[in-house]
Amino acid sequence: CVLVTLVLVGCKEFRTEPYIETGMIAFSEKEHKSATSHKSMIGLGVNSTSGKSGKGFQKKLGAEYWAIAEPVDEDTEVAHNGMAFSGRLSYEFPHNNTTIYPFAGLGAEYWARNSTRGEVDRFWGDLYFANVSFGLGVKHKNLYGEVGGRLPFLTGTDSGQTPKGEIGLELKAGVKVNKNLNF
Repeated sequence: CVLVTLVLVGCKEFRTEPYIETGMIAFSEKEHKSATSHKSMIGLGVNSTSGKSGKGFQKKLGAEYWAIAEPVDEDTEVAHNGMAFSGRLSYEFPHNNTTIYPFAGLGAEYWARNSTRGEVDRFWGDLYFANVSFGLGVKHKNLYGEVGGRLPFLTGTDSGQTPKGEIGLELKAGVKVNKNLNF
């Protein structure tokens, strides 16, 4: 959060938005079927946004920590927690109480996964990657929704593999229950 604040301090105005999220996260690794699963997750994060709220260009920096929220059970090779850092540009088009905004961004992520039962030479444990994201969002009063894609690139692992990233779909919906902290 301090880094985000320092980067945005040169802006006229920025808003800080802490959040809690929950949902489903899907994992898959080709040729390693036990590393394919869907799990519920919970995350904590903070976004700092500059630009006049509800109109024009918005610049957002974010940091997030997430963890799976259910027992690993037989899916011992799925990622169990992760961290993400991202930057995003959007342009807001307001109309009455509704705002539509296309967005695009870059991010870096770390996913931690349990040891792969002695198969470290074939399958990764911890995964590091950069990604590009894009999509469309809508806000109406305190409700919001986004649909978009994320394409990992520059991938690496703790065991030397370089898995190829595939495009993923992201769907987000939520309610803002509090006012932003404006500085």
